[in-house]
Amino acid sequence: MVNDQKNAASQQAQSPELPLLAAKLGLAGHQIHKLKDGYLVYRFNLVKHCSDYSELVAFSKKVGVLK
Repeated sequence: MVNDQKNAASQQAQSPELPLLAAKLGLAGHQIHKLKDGYLVYRFNLVKHCSDYSELVAFSKKVGVLK
């Protein structure tokens, strides 16, 4: 239980720009949902699971949301 709280706290500390990234993905037509084990990004009927914030950033660069 304590490890889960530490992991959640460290993940939040690593992603202070998550609301901005979520907004940029939203403007590109993607929706993002926070899960216990990462993030779920989808557009239309296509779904991508990102296990952490860095993978979410990499996906955003891949689809052209970030440079």
